[in-house]
This record gives sequence, structure tokens and C-alpha cells, in this order.
Amino acid sequence: MRLGNLNLSGRVLAAPLAGVSSRPYRVLARRGGAALVFTEMISADGLVRDNEKTLAMVTFADSERPIGVQLFGADPVVMGEAAAILRERYRPEVIDINFGCPVRKVVGRNGGAAVLKDMALAGRIMEAVVKGAGRDVSGERTSSPFDYAQGDGEGRGQGDSKGIPQQAVGDPGSTGIPQQAVGNPDSKGIPQQAVGDPASSGIPQQAVGYSFSDSGQRAIPVMVKIRTGWDEVGPVYLEVGEIARSVGVAGITLHARSRSRGYAGKADWEAIADLKRSLTDSGESEDSQRLVVIGNGDVTGPEAGRRMIDETGCDGIMIGRASLGDPGIFGRVERYLATGERISEPSAAEKIGWALEHAELMAGDFGEKRGMLMMRKFLGWYVKGMPGVTHLRGRLFKVHTIAEARDVLAEYVGG
Repeated sequence: MRLGNLNLSGRVLAAPLAGVSSRPYRVLARRGGAALVFTEMISADGLVRDNEKTLAMVTFADSERPIGVQLFGADPVVMGEAAAILRERYRPEVIDINFGCPVRKVVGRNGGAAVLKDMALAGRIMEAVVKGAGRDVSGERTSSPFDYAQGDGEGRGQGDSKGIPQQAVGDPGSTGIPQQAVGNPDSKGIPQQAVGDPASSGIPQQAVGYSFSDSGQRAIPVMVKIRTGWDEVGPVYLEVGEIARSVGVAGITLHARSRSRGYAGKADWEAIADLKRSLTDSGESEDSQRLVVIGNGDVTGPEAGRRMIDETGCDGIMIGRASLGDPGIFGRVERYLATGERISEPSAAEKIGWALEHAELMAGDFGEKRGMLMMRKFLGWYVKGMPGVTHLRGRLFKVHTIAEARDVLAEYVGG
């Protein structure tokens, strides 16, 4: 799949998930077959102000590439500055704009899905980010019925693109993840093949490749992730798509629910089909600048992924919640789309192997004490659906060390 000047080897992307998409999750998602991963939401204001926590969240390693950084904010000037910082200092493969987050603390600052209430603001933000990412859009804008004239920049954030520590740049040497932390199950009843290894799970190696159609100081492709609208009454996804196309956005991901629905009910795949048809009818062509449409919502496995592609005509799929506790879902869906081959679901032992590797990576990144506290929810996701899971999950939610987690899981495997 081609996204601007970025050639991805697959069509299945890992969704950016708040509180989930830290480096350990991204490493395993890439290994599990995701064609592209994303950071958690990054505050544009925090980035331009050199906020220490923000800089830590935007750090990534080469082993995670290709990677996208997702920005949120409501000030077009600050969003443009943040995009320029990412381009100059971090060089991710993609910059993604969040217009979909329904969380109160985000929309309360007029960010995330709140932007969908103001098409003029949405247009100014997208245009500013595309320019900040390095693409010259002067003279490119096609006629549009939407008024999104560039604002005057009042209220811009303080700070600039300077002062970002060099070690914050995606450097595998600066990740802090010890080599021994990766895939190191011991002999306590946990088989070696349980570790998430694409070579041993049928996941095609080409699923982790990518290339660019140009070189040098390339512009970074910009994506935008949206919902159908702020509420059920006023869907705006077609308007956002038209504006995105006209300002040079390379890809749009539609989570086919409104902000007011949260994650409830069935995703409206017909909205994804409408968006794809609308962009095609409005002049999309099969060239390098066409707007790629990514479908998101209710893809829980290979067959669902195939149905989404067939029913909507979307170019690619983004998977979020279905990957929790199952990093290999990306590769299984990708293989099924490419060949029709159905890779078997992971066994309990394989899922435990993934879980222990995830725990090791979390401990390496955040320290064992904090990392294991953060890891408890992931452990619950990894064992979901296993026999006796209620008791097992209760024990895992009390672990404080990797050794404790390994003992509990080894005891479970040993019966």
C-alpha cells in the first residue's frame, strides 16, 4: 500500500491506543506483522514546549519503523510547529492527526473529536501539519465548498523546535531496553516456541518491510484519524475527507462510529464505503497523491478484515482493541488478505510467550516496579478466553515482578 511517498509492504496497521501504544507494544505489533505502528497521542503543545514527559513518549527505535507519530491539539500554528519538529528531529515515516479521541480531558481542550465540530479549524490544522511536515501545498488546493482560510496564528504556543535532546531521537541505542529483556522465557514449563516469533507463527517476513519513492529531505506523509462526527445527528466525515484531499493529506482513517457512541454498538462500515466512493467520485486517481482510506472498527480477525475490504473498498485496515493480548493478529489478517490462507489462532502457550516478552520489554523500558504495574492490564488481555481465566487473572493482577508473573503462568501451563 502506498501512502504518499511511503510504500508499505502490507495493508494492516496498528491503531494508536492511549495507555497501550508504548514501545513494548509497538515492538511486538511490528513483529506480529503490523505494516505500520503509531505512538500514543502526543500533545503538540507539549512537544513545542519541550515537555519532558512528551519527549519521552515520542522516542522510538529503528526496530519499530515504519512508525507514525500521532499529534493532537487545537491550535493550527502549534500543530504546524510540532510537525516541523517531528520532521527535523525525529523523522517518523508518518505524522497522524487525531480528530477522533472521545476522552473528556482531550475534547475539553477542543482537541481530538471536538475538532469535528469546526470544519474551518479542521482545515487549518490539516494544512498547517502538511506544511510543517515538509510538503509545499501552495497552489495545490482544489476548489472546495468549505471555508477553512488560514488563521492569523493568535494564541500560538510558546516555545520552539529547539532544545530537544538528541537522545530523544529514534535511536535503537538509546531505548534503554536491555538485550536480555527480549524473548527470554526460562525453562519453567513455558516452551521456547511460545515466544512471539513471526518466523515460527506463519507471519510473512515481507510484512515488516517498507521503502520510499524518493530520498533526501523528503516530506513526511500526513494522515488524519477521525470519527463519523461529533454525534449521530451531524456526520462530517465526507466534509473532512474532501478538505483533507484538497490540502495534501495522504491518508484518512475512519473509525466508523461517532464520538457520542464511543465504542458501543456495531461500527458503520457503510460510512467507510461512502467516504471511499466520495473521494473517488471527487477526482481521486491512482497516482502518488491519492488519498488513501483506512477502515477502522470491528475487525476482529482475518475474515472480518476481508469483509471490510470487500464491503467498503477501503485501501487498508487499522486494528486496535482486537490486538490487545494478540500481537499476531496483524500478520494473520495480512496473510489472509494476501493469499486467503488462514493462520491458526495462537495457543495458550504462545500467548503466554508473548505476554512474558511484553513484560520483559516493559520492565526494560520503565523499570520492573513501574513496568509490572503497567503490565497487569496487558496480562489480563493475554489470558482472556483461557480456561479458568477468572482465577488466573486475579493472580496476575497482584504480581509485582517478572519472576512472579512467570511463576503464575508456568503453574497454569503445568496444570
